[in-house]
Amino acid sequence: MNLAPWIQMVLPLGLVSLVAVCPAFGQVSDLELVATHAGGALYRTTGAGPRQLQVVVLRGDWSGMGRQYGALLGASMREFYGLAVDRYLIGLKKCRYEELRQHGRELTQRLPGSLRELIRGMAATSGIGLDRQCIVSALTFLLVTTGCSGLAAWGRYTGGGPLVAGRNWDSTRGPLHGFGRFVTVVVYNPDGARRSVAEVCYVGTAQPQVGMNSDGLFLDLHTAGRSDPGTFEERASVNGALFAALLGCADAKQVGRMLERTLPSKAVVVTAADPTVAEVHEWSTRGARRRGGEGFVASTNHFVHPLWTDLPSIPAGAAGGFTRERLTNLLALGGNLRDSVDVHRLMRILETAIPDGGPSFPPGGPLETYHRVVAVPGQRTL
Repeated sequence: MNLAPWIQMVLPLGLVSLVAVCPAFGQVSDLELVATHAGGALYRTTGAGPRQLQVVVLRGDWSGMGRQYGALLGASMREFYGLAVDRYLIGLKKCRYEELRQHGRELTQRLPGSLRELIRGMAATSGIGLDRQCIVSALTFLLVTTGCSGLAAWGRYTGGGPLVAGRNWDSTRGPLHGFGRFVTVVVYNPDGARRSVAEVCYVGTAQPQVGMNSDGLFLDLHTAGRSDPGTFEERASVNGALFAALLGCADAKQVGRMLERTLPSKAVVVTAADPTVAEVHEWSTRGARRRGGEGFVASTNHFVHPLWTDLPSIPAGAAGGFTRERLTNLLALGGNLRDSVDVHRLMRILETAIPDGGPSFPPGGPLETYHRVVAVPGQRTL
């Protein structure tokens, strides 16, 4: 299920005002304050269209922010758990609760200490307890996440307009169908930190995959196990590394240097975009390779840097998750889009189905595009 119409917001990072826009209808509305708790605040987008997006703004230490999160969105987490775990994973897929609990604990343990404190704080106020909170935090993995496409344009591709970046969030068809109401923007304002961070996720899933910080650094990651299937569980979580980069890095170049110094637990592709430039980092369990561009970069779920050797062959079609087709389509579009890419053009690109030359999964196949995110880093806007 896609979020339509698109919802645009200026992020509540630091002292930035809260504003929401539905560009498809040309209407502007403030975010509506729903509730507050101990310094945290829950908002809901308003305006035209059938969808609403929940935005939670957290302030304080990590445990305190977790308590705010759990108190403000506990009911939503409990409903998400009931549908995704009790009804789908246990009821339909016949998974055993003890196995889910173990997976949740293991994935949580590999997160940075800040996110572990956040999860413990959430569990204290959400009403589902720590074990179930750990399962919620890992749900996007337990529900078999795969796919995803990303691109960014700037300079001559935007005709001098601001850099724009976007991604499609894809997964196995079915498990998250109808769960669009659980998509949440979480804004972290940690005590003593130089930066605030906004993450787009399903409620309670503390495994960051896409976000932007108050310096205007936008990051997203895609799985890349087809190019490098190795897994090193003793290494830190790649999702935790992404979150650390958002907290610790000011621009795309700093992200690249950070990834070059660290080996990930599994292979991913990271797109890093700041207000002036974007880069794609193919982050293997053996090292990182950077792909730049003269105003346009694109990424899907496999490595293409020419310096890689002995990469496995990626099958075409469904066997390869259509990663080759999606990247081919995006690169072909990049050759024809000079001076024309803005937010609305990027939205149309992301919505275009694979058979029509875009990256979005059409109805009826094994994978589904569940939601989309577009960022203008120079304007701190999603």
